[in-house]
This record gives sequence, C-alpha cells and structure tokens, in this order.
Amino acid sequence: MTAVYAKTAKGQEEISARTYKLPQKLRLVLILVDGKLSVAAHREKAGALGDVIAYLEELERGGFIEAVASAGASSAFTAAPGPPAGIAGPATALPLPDLKRNLNRVIHDYLGPDGDVFTEKIEKCRTREEVRSYYESVQIAFRGILGKRRAEELTTKCSGWLA
Repeated sequence: MTAVYAKTAKGQEEISARTYKLPQKLRLVLILVDGKLSVAAHREKAGALGDVIAYLEELERGGFIEAVASAGASSAFTAAPGPPAGIAGPATALPLPDLKRNLNRVIHDYLGPDGDVFTEKIEKCRTREEVRSYYESVQIAFRGILGKRRAEELTTKCSGWLA
C-alpha cells in the first residue's frame, strides 16, 4: 500500500498514442500514476473506478508502470527483497530469479520483442556473475540498437541490480 509507481516508457506511449488500446478504467488509472502517490492514495482517489489495486497490479504486469519508491518492498503486490524497480544502488543484492526477471522486464520495455535474444541468454545464466558478465558484454549492442542516450537510461535502470 506504500509503493509509489511511475509510468514506464510503454505507459507514456499508451498515454500519448493509445498504442496498446487499454480498457478505459485501466487507462484512467494509468493517467493518474504520477510517481508521487502511493497505492493507498490511488485507491482513495480513484476508488469509484473499482478495484484500483487490481488495476495497478495489471498495469505493472503489463509493463506500463513500475515501482519507484516503497517502504521495504519492490512492488506493492509482491514481497520480493531488493530495490524498487528503476532505482539503482540496492542495499541488498536481489536473488538471482528476481535479478533475471527485473533485467528481462526492463530490456523488453526498451527493446520490445527484439529483446528476446538478450533475455533468453539471461535466463540461461546460472549465477549473478554470469548475468553481470553477459549484461556487460551486450552494452555495445544496446547502444547500436537504442542510441547512446536510451542505452544509458537502460544501463542506469539495471546497474543497481547488477552491483
């Protein structure tokens, strides 16, 4: 209930171009997400729309929003240890499955289906060190695909998890 969410690039794209054609209630909740209000505040503000918590969970699963702050959880809906999504510099290393999931989600947010070639290899890694080594080896590819600025954004989002 204390998590704070912000729109991802995919969420911004939906707002500006209706690319993903979200149902009206989901879109209205997405519009309200501002990186400042907690889940509890969203529930209070938009309760008339229905189950706001379920809508936020669905938006998070769809990659439209991500946690940017929280009191001790990486998501309002899971109790996975580690930093909120999109925040670099964790105090505690993420467990390997969470590390892989977070990296893969962000890579897909930036690259879409083209990210599959990278995420498949991340899934095959057996240790944090293998994940870190592979991720570092593909930085040049990310710059070539995304351009320098977007590749740096991607690296910034992921660097905290890889520390």
